[in-house]
Amino acid sequence: MFTKFVRRCYSDEEAAERGRGMFIGIDLVRDRQTREPASTEAQQVITRMKEEYVLLSADGPHRNVLKIKPPMCFNNDDVDELVSKLDTILLELQTGALDLPGLNMIDTTKLQARSKVES
Repeated sequence: MFTKFVRRCYSDEEAAERGRGMFIGIDLVRDRQTREPASTEAQQVITRMKEEYVLLSADGPHRNVLKIKPPMCFNNDDVDELVSKLDTILLELQTGALDLPGLNMIDTTKLQARSKVES
């Protein structure tokens, strides 16, 4: 279910989803063309998610892959909560609310359209 969300909301150039089953990684990049790793931004997302009581970690040689390893008891409601919080935080990154310039990885029209459908 989460992998379907990633595929629907983010193109391969923006945030590449990796993994199968319950172990998922999202590769964050600053630039779609150069694929420059967004290491600082990944750490900021991890910190913000922790503030929202969701634990993630970083992986990869540049520490720019958000690693999601939910517990076995993770259910659809938990997925919805994680996706909602991740949407909000990634949108904060793009709009500069987290004061991290240079991140251009999210198509906000997809996120806004998705939010309107869910409302």
